[in-house]
Parts: sequence; structure tokens; C-alpha cells
Amino acid sequence: MKKSYVVLFIVMMLCLSYMPSFASSISGSVSHTGMLIQGKSINVATINFNDPDIRFDVVKGNNTVAGWEEFSSIINRTKPVAAINGNYFNAYATDEIDIRPWGYIYQDGKQINSGATLNRGSFAVTYDREIIINNGEAFPKDNIETMVEAGPLLILNGKIVYDPSTSGFTEDKINLNPAQRSAIGVKEDGKVVMVTGSNLRMTELAAIMYELECVAATNLDGGASSALYANGTYLTNPGRKLNTVLVVHDDQAQQNNYEPVTEDIQIYVNGKKLALSVPPMIVNSRTMVPVSAISQALEAEVEWDAVKRQVHIRQGEVTLVLMIDSITAVVDNSIVTLEAPAMIAHSRTYVPLSFIANAFDADISWDAATRSVFIETE
Repeated sequence: MKKSYVVLFIVMMLCLSYMPSFASSISGSVSHTGMLIQGKSINVATINFNDPDIRFDVVKGNNTVAGWEEFSSIINRTKPVAAINGNYFNAYATDEIDIRPWGYIYQDGKQINSGATLNRGSFAVTYDREIIINNGEAFPKDNIETMVEAGPLLILNGKIVYDPSTSGFTEDKINLNPAQRSAIGVKEDGKVVMVTGSNLRMTELAAIMYELECVAATNLDGGASSALYANGTYLTNPGRKLNTVLVVHDDQAQQNNYEPVTEDIQIYVNGKKLALSVPPMIVNSRTMVPVSAISQALEAEVEWDAVKRQVHIRQGEVTLVLMIDSITAVVDNSIVTLEAPAMIAHSRTYVPLSFIANAFDADISWDAATRSVFIETE
């Protein structure tokens, strides 16, 4: 009898380990599976980039260029539908400030890290939703929204191009030795595959990406840095914290993750009740309101940049720029961190109320008894 209970307990724990967490985003445009290719066991996450709600982003450990963060922590705070490790980095530095990435990184259209000394394989997405996989110096950067650079390049124009003698990498652990590997590639039908596998030589990884029908593919960082996540499941857990992670968001799935407050919250600006066509929402203990309503009440101008997915709010000489699903914002050219990101839900753009009010020097208070927010600008 005891043996039966032990077996049952183990089965339950295995099931729980593969269940998505409560806060997970689940996307119908993302799938994952284990496969046996070339006699090697690999994990494959497939992203249908033909879905206009799917987008790629770069997440930095602790939101800084230097340093690192647990992979699970990055997943929990950004809630992607898929993620894979990105650039190589100085993982053996004794001081966290020296843990820095190697190679190009573009985040929200901005270059936050320079190119590698070697011409390394890169994965990039343009504002026109074109996926570019090539050596980092082989294409212009003026229209790049998201980019990571690692390498070596594996496949280009449907052909395996990796050659250890010409890859530009000299370390045997990259060129010759079997190791844990990560790779990303794009297929002719526009689908992107993220792959991890253990005990793989780089030549074997290139052959696997070719068999997965990739027309272009590049290696990413590997070894203890290999990490893969899809639809609530950790397919590969890294053996260390990570500096750079490439994540996938599904805006529709992200929208469905947030629930409006079950009780009405009343918002008053200079004693006048704010009329809202959709209810406020609570995210990370912060009240979120539609940007158009609060901006109008504060006599601010609003502009929406659909290409960059940014909200620009101006009142007098103060300008705010909020990026959708990003916890960073810009206040008069200074970067600040938000407790909750601007987001799209119920076909509206929501922004954190207290941040907007404070940025425009308004006084804000909360009455718990009546569940009311009072904003005074006069």
C-alpha cells in the first residue's frame, strides 16, 4: 500500500510540474513538444508569427544591461507565452556589474548593447514584422525593433552554413564539444522555432534545425544558460541566472490575463467624478485607467504610436512616454520604473493612474471606505 501512495505522489508531482502557473499567459499561436531528431532528444517551441498579436521582445535581467536574474523570475514578472535565452555574457564575473552581454541587443527599437567583436549570428525583428536571421553586421539596423546576437550562424537561405573552421569562434566548447545548446530559426511559412537539446555538437544542432525545415537559424548561448519556456511549461531550466532573454508575447492572451476589479472604483478629479466607458483594473496593486479618460480630465494631450506601441502624453512642458507591456517609462528624457506597465485590455489602452497623476504634480489620495480615488490639480 505504501508503494502505491509513493507512486501516486510522484505522478501528482510530475503533473503539477508541467501545469502552467496561475499567472501564465497561454497562446493558441504557441505550441511545444519533445522530439527525437538525429538520434538526439530535443525540446521545440513553435511560434506562429503570422498571428498579428504575436510579438518578440528582449528582457534584461533586473532591467539593466549588466547583471542577471533567475529565468523563473523573468517569466513571472513579464508573463510571456514563450521565452528562450539570448546573448552570450560574462557569466563568471565576480562582481554583478561586470556581468555584461556580448553582441547586439535591440530593445523597443533602441540599441542597448553594441555588436560583438566577432560577426555573430543574430535574430532580429523589424517594425515591419520581418524576421532577419543573419550575421549581425550583414544587415542595416535602422528599422530593427528587437534583436539578440549570439551565434554562430547555422542556416542561411535554406542551406547549412555552419563550418567550425570559418565560424569565427575558436573555443572547442562551442565548435567541437557536445554540450547543452539553444537555437532559434524561421521556417518558410513564417513560423519560428525555438530549440534546446543536450549533448549536441554544433554541427548536429545545425542539422537538427535544417531537419525542422528552417530556412535560417542561429545558435544562442548554451551550456548552463540554455533555457526554454512555452505556454506555462519550463521545457529547459538553466543552471544559472540569465542576462538576456528573448520573450514572445501574445497581446490577446495578455489581455485575457487581466481581470477588471469586481467592485466599482470611483475616480474624482478636482471634485468631479470621472466618467469611464470601461471599468478600472487592478494590476500589481495599482489602479489602471483608460489613458484617454484620465488625460482628458488632466487636460493633457495624448498621441498613440502604433508602430512603436507607445503612448505619448503631454501636459504643458511635461512629456511622458509609456511603452505597452513595459515597466519602464520616460519622463522628460529620464527613464523611470513603473509598478505596473501600460497595457491594452478591453480594446482600450490602460495606464497606471498614480504614475500619471504624480508626473503632472497632482495630489492623489485613496478613500478605502468608499473605494474612491481623489486627484487634485488646483
